[in-house]
Amino acid sequence: DRTPSLPIFFVTEDSTRGAIRRYTPPPPNSPGEEASWDTLHVDGGNTEFLVFLDDSRFTWSCDEELGRFSAEKYYPNVEGIDYEDGMLYFVSKKTLKLYVLDLESGTYVSSSTNDYSLLSGEFKHSPDQLVRNTGNFLYFTEDGGKTPGVYAIDADGQSYAIFEAYDEMYFNDETTGLAFSPDGK
Repeated sequence: DRTPSLPIFFVTEDSTRGAIRRYTPPPPNSPGEEASWDTLHVDGGNTEFLVFLDDSRFTWSCDEELGRFSAEKYYPNVEGIDYEDGMLYFVSKKTLKLYVLDLESGTYVSSSTNDYSLLSGEFKHSPDQLVRNTGNFLYFTEDGGKTPGVYAIDADGQSYAIFEAYDEMYFNDETTGLAFSPDGK
């Protein structure tokens, strides 16, 4: 969303060696032309794969195998991903970590999702999808467990249960596909 005429797309792959992809389509045919659905259907473009260099730095590489090796070592089984203000957010269901990449500096931080236990809920299991909505909240959905639902943490690390399903009939269900209206509600 930084350059309307040249968007960048990030894609996850929920598997042990599922590398995160960054796709940059070719530039538009005419200056000032905004991207549209057709942007994803043009020939060309550039696909790169996320590679962690160590515990705080990353790069993008055209080497898919290197990206898959990095995923297996650092961030296996990524499903949810979101972007806001130069930061890319995603969770690894396998390592139970939230990763926040600063796309400008090429650095990242991670934190354990086990730290976000909420009330009597089980958010600590395996966050699935996530959305960084306008404001101070990062929203997660729970992947399985005994209390699937939607949860949030704020910039201070305070956690909130938006809703949880407690009945045995909901055990191992998934809450997926968070969506917000343009005004952030």
